[in-house]
Amino acid sequence: MRHKNTSIIYLIICFAMLLIPSAGLFIGGREDSAENSRRADKPSVLTEDKHLNMSYLPQAGTWFEENFAWRQELVSVNSKLMSHAGVSADDGVILGKDGWLYYRDSLDDYQGTNLLSDRALYDIARTAKMTQDYCSYLDISYIFMVVPNKASVYPEYMPYYLAHRESEDSNRIRLRRMMESENVSYMDAGDVLEPEAETRRTEDGKGRGALPFLYHRTDSHWTNEGAAMCADELLSRVRVPHRSYKDADYEIRKDFVGDLERMLYPALSRPEDQVYYNPEPSFEYVGEVESNFDYYINTVGTSGGGSLVMYRDSFANALLPFLAENFDNGYFSRGIPENVTFDTGMYNADCVIMEHAERNLPDTSRTVPVLQSLPSDVVIGDEGLRRTDADITMSEEEANPYYTRIEGVFSGEIEPGVRILADTGDGALYEAMPRHLEDNREGFVMYLPADSYPADGSAPEPDVYLLGA
Repeated sequence: MRHKNTSIIYLIICFAMLLIPSAGLFIGGREDSAENSRRADKPSVLTEDKHLNMSYLPQAGTWFEENFAWRQELVSVNSKLMSHAGVSADDGVILGKDGWLYYRDSLDDYQGTNLLSDRALYDIARTAKMTQDYCSYLDISYIFMVVPNKASVYPEYMPYYLAHRESEDSNRIRLRRMMESENVSYMDAGDVLEPEAETRRTEDGKGRGALPFLYHRTDSHWTNEGAAMCADELLSRVRVPHRSYKDADYEIRKDFVGDLERMLYPALSRPEDQVYYNPEPSFEYVGEVESNFDYYINTVGTSGGGSLVMYRDSFANALLPFLAENFDNGYFSRGIPENVTFDTGMYNADCVIMEHAERNLPDTSRTVPVLQSLPSDVVIGDEGLRRTDADITMSEEEANPYYTRIEGVFSGEIEPGVRILADTGDGALYEAMPRHLEDNREGFVMYLPADSYPADGSAPEPDVYLLGA
């Protein structure tokens, strides 16, 4: 009898524990305002037109998964338990050694798999060259910077079961060669970070630095110190007088919570060290800014360094202050496509910086900026120029309605080094920006003023030519 009663009590306890998340929906669990905006809305049995909602059950399941009470606490506990078994509870996070966390989107680069084709990398380099030429035409300095993945700088903390392929065939190394071939003003931030990381390894700790590492253990990005070092080199390359933080005073606060830490342990996140310089970078935000991850940010500096337009990703969150203080005006955009023609005029740019993370290079090959096409020095009859067919569409550019977007797709492969030009009938050839499509086909995009080349069908489709091997 005692055994039977014990079993019943055990079942009641288990059943009660299973009901806690559901019951909490009615009595109220702890909320997280930062996460609420991403949660699914509670579904309705009926649709707006009063018909039965046939997707109610899967929608209700999703709603419950994202809204049950004490969700973050339970998710955090589950992640902790799984981590002790060496398993990540979040598919986007890799559990490394010694408490290091890595972003799974960088795994292809680490293992040398699913690499971009030479043509896709050429597309990035050639588009960068065309952007640089456009900026040069307007007397604007330009630089394209790639920031290495955390696993590229600190591969030793990746888990042992993930094979590391160190190869000259990586996207970042091959892109460097393409950029050099195209004479693009280019910076690989790894040239700054990797030697410094190696120095700190050999000095058995932080050595001359503020912290032992230039990337956070529990975040996918660099520390303020790593960002400051790269800002110093970046500003030197675009010849902007600036304050260097190499020997600046600083303090270390244990107040930084990594993005990967928050993904795994939203209610049990532990802060790690961050570097803060004294005095801190001197600039002001224009308008209301929630964080440096906002899509569009305007800043005012005090150095008299002209006007900066920067296109960036999340690595520039820490980089922004070290750049903003050295320009009278700064405009930092995460918008896609990069609206170069509009932004350089709107903000009277003296400098354009394009920053891309190594892990984002595949996306970079598939997008092109909104950039007015300029007449080429190539003319019909030049050696190596040949006519080709392409499926062409013309439309008004949403990001800049003053321009017509002319987009083409080729049926066959295009070799690296081959340029794409178009004859619009005005006596000049315009070079188009190459674009690598998601289905591995090749295409192009070009922009012409809408007042002279409208998208309403009154302008003829351009003739397309290839130039090169």
